[in-house]
Amino acid sequence: MPDDTSKGSAKTLDLALKLLSTLVIPLILWGVRLEVKTAIQDERIAELEDDVQKATGISTAVQENSLTLVKLEAKIDSVGEKIDDIKKLLDRG
Repeated sequence: MPDDTSKGSAKTLDLALKLLSTLVIPLILWGVRLEVKTAIQDERIAELEDDVQKATGISTAVQENSLTLVKLEAKIDSVGEKIDDIKKLLDRG
């Protein structure tokens, strides 16, 4: 015949198991939400890295265009000087 101590400890064990089993579902839900949040953040990081690469490409193109513009400006100045020289020669003649 079981004594009162074993009944009490069986009830305590039963109560502890019920409590732990009710905590399992929220833990699973929390884990799923955490996993989804991590996946979303990974996707956003990949998108931002793509944007950075595109911006770097645009920056490089702008720098190249800037150099080309400086060269073109120098050529235009040179042509302008030559035109002035031709005008002076024509005015003398």
